[in-house]
Amino acid sequence: MTELTRRRVKDSKVDVWHVYYGDVQVGTMRSGVPNDVDQWGWICGFNSQRLKIAEGTAPTFVLALAKFEEAWQVYLLGCIDADFAEHREQRAWTTWPRVMGSVRPKVSMPFKVMSSESIMPATLSGRWAASRIVRSAKRTVSAPAVSRSGAPCA
Repeated sequence: MTELTRRRVKDSKVDVWHVYYGDVQVGTMRSGVPNDVDQWGWICGFNSQRLKIAEGTAPTFVLALAKFEEAWQVYLLGCIDADFAEHREQRAWTTWPRVMGSVRPKVSMPFKVMSSESIMPATLSGRWAASRIVRSAKRTVSAPAVSRSGAPCA
């Protein structure tokens, strides 16, 4: 039988531990919940269509770990191999685009941001280019002709 292992999250401002069963993350334990309640929170389980995730709190890490292990034993009784396979497939499905996105080469575009709404080619910069864009936009937008009284002109 595979044992539970814990790995500390290094980049977190609070104390966070991920709990693994083999290669599947089956829970999280973290400190830093509000001061007026128990300081350690835990979540036991993983995304499965059949099983419900358990969670709770404890005043100390040791008690949180004991409660987590109890909840895991109950959770594990309901798990079948298909649940772990489903989780691994879902993990691969969601990780792949993120990895491929970070591998994609960065292409520098010859554009310069003029404001939060408009992007202008770098060759057309300065006041002259902005006035040309405004003038060309005015030419393309045509409003219906109206008289001084507000009635449309024929």
